[in-house]
Amino acid sequence: MSKSFSPFNRPKKHRELFEAINAEVRAAAEARREFAISGENVMVYRHGRNWSLQQSANPDEVSKFAEASMEVTIRGSDIIDHNISSIDNYVVDLANGHQKLMFQSVISLADKATAQTGNVVLSGPNVGASMLEALRKIRFGTDRYGRPTGPTLVVHPTMAKKLQEMESKQTQQEIDEWQITTAFKEAEATSDEVERIRRFRWTP
Repeated sequence: MSKSFSPFNRPKKHRELFEAINAEVRAAAEARREFAISGENVMVYRHGRNWSLQQSANPDEVSKFAEASMEVTIRGSDIIDHNISSIDNYVVDLANGHQKLMFQSVISLADKATAQTGNVVLSGPNVGASMLEALRKIRFGTDRYGRPTGPTLVVHPTMAKKLQEMESKQTQQEIDEWQITTAFKEAEATSDEVERIRRFRWTP
């Protein structure tokens, strides 16, 4: 009695293929995340789904993890035609989808936080002055080594080009104001970090 043959009956090969593809997706998504958010500012939680920050303005507020999902279509014709390039497209589409969801989550969180605190700057015709006002309102943080870190601005490429052009046309007075404000914010962040460490340092 002959045994039927199935070209897809290769569970071990399937597993190895999916593991390799998933590794490519993770690497691509991580590269996109690193471009926008430094790895020094990423925290990894080993357990739990909720947390609160005692040093925040509202220490009783509990934050929760948000789950995101996406769908990617692989056409049956690509499989039938042995179109290997569809694997690359699959990896890129998943990484791009992850990046889009990440930015949406960050911007949504920032929008919610600013709405709660009233920490909003209405941009007028002088965009440079509005950005300086925003810089004066925010508080710098520190990385894991205690070094002050400034804010990250996420804008459309067209706006980024416009901001770069504006920066190149700054007057010396505007440059001095930026430098003075930045130095003050960095000193403020360093002082906050020293106080935070002091509270958690054990004294015999």
